[in-house]
Amino acid sequence: MKSFQEIYTELQDATGDDSSGQLTIFKRHVNDTQRIVASKAPFLTLETTATKATVASQEGYQISNSINKIRSLYVTLTGGTIYRPDPVEDPTFWEYLKSLEASDDDAVRYYMRQGNQILLWPEPTVATSTITIRGRKKLKDLSLADYTTGTITSVTNGDETVTGSSTSWVAGTIGNWIRIDYTTGDFQWYEISSITSTTVLELLKPYEGTTISAATETYTIGEFSEVPEDYDSLLFYRPMALYHMSQRDMIEADKWWRLYDGGKEAGLATSTGGLLKQMLSEELQRNESLYTQPLPSKELNIQDLAIPDGTDISIEP
Repeated sequence: MKSFQEIYTELQDATGDDSSGQLTIFKRHVNDTQRIVASKAPFLTLETTATKATVASQEGYQISNSINKIRSLYVTLTGGTIYRPDPVEDPTFWEYLKSLEASDDDAVRYYMRQGNQILLWPEPTVATSTITIRGRKKLKDLSLADYTTGTITSVTNGDETVTGSSTSWVAGTIGNWIRIDYTTGDFQWYEISSITSTTVLELLKPYEGTTISAATETYTIGEFSEVPEDYDSLLFYRPMALYHMSQRDMIEADKWWRLYDGGKEAGLATSTGGLLKQMLSEELQRNESLYTQPLPSKELNIQDLAIPDGTDISIEP
């Protein structure tokens, strides 16, 4: 598991080019590669949820900025009843639904995405239901260097609170990861869930190492890609290939392209290979246990209203 700084530093070391201009290019290529890899398939690390409260007689609701693409949606009433409305892709069908002029009803049957909003039909009756949206995360560019200022003074095994000294932890650190060094820490990365003050933060999961008390332990806070950690070398391989292409060293560039995706992006192969193929074949399954068939899902459009050929639609006088 490598932080953003570790990746771009390795690129500088491997190429011997530590100029400020090339560093900017390396950072851009790492971010471009993250987006390309993330777009290949719906990895679990890219799933997230967001909630919205219903408003009486309101059709449209803003989609959380953290969600890029909606995968599913359900509405939970105050009493716990859950409705799973069907998605609508065809605006013509949505216009048909609206023409029915149905009365407000908490039993929401359909939803449609329109720009940055989701539309519900029928419109909810009450303002106490919860809309839960599951979707793909909207990726943000990696930009932060590792932070190591100050020391860790205390953290307890099985607890989430970490206390530092001479640190300046800020809200922008939330979502990054912290690793306490080997002297007394377990050298494992933990995601930061909140910042209490400039010297106190909370971990997303309890600390599993030996309790640290009244210490001066070194640490690192790093920013990480959403690419699964076993495949973060992809963020190194592709920028290396692009660098050597810019240097017109095609032999070296081809080597890195083949490590990245078998050379498909560069036109060296007709199918995906390399580490990218390995990731696609191993990371798309949700778990290693028995597979459960998902619930059926249907996207509705105007064709659902079509009358089958041969149907008698004559009207008796």
